[in-house]
Amino acid sequence: MYGLPQASLLANQQLVCKLTPAGFVQARHTPGLFVHTSKPIMFALIVDDFGIQHIGKPTADFLISTLQRDYTVTIDWTGTEFCGLHLEWDYTTHSVKLSMPGYVARALERFGHTDPTPSDSPHKHVPPQH
Repeated sequence: MYGLPQASLLANQQLVCKLTPAGFVQARHTPGLFVHTSKPIMFALIVDDFGIQHIGKPTADFLISTLQRDYTVTIDWTGTEFCGLHLEWDYTTHSVKLSMPGYVARALERFGHTDPTPSDSPHKHVPPQH
């Protein structure tokens, strides 16, 4: 099925069928967000990345064991990367910093962008003097 336009929809439907008996349901108005009917756990699924919010390791282990019945799973307990975003958690201030190192440089290269004002340009912008 790889490469077919329907592949992601079929994979999602298959995952839903496997998670439903374990008590996981998709959120009503948020595709890709799953919640458990009785356990304190939810996760966002984007392609093949799971971002999980849980209370207590046994709750996370429940989701992991449910997935491992049918899928190969790799686990990153640090939670420092999700869908290409780098996450820097600060549990003291209850905040997270998001970054995408190298993203702008890769985009500039991909689109063939060059600096419009090289340093030796006679039209270099000079800020006004006050």
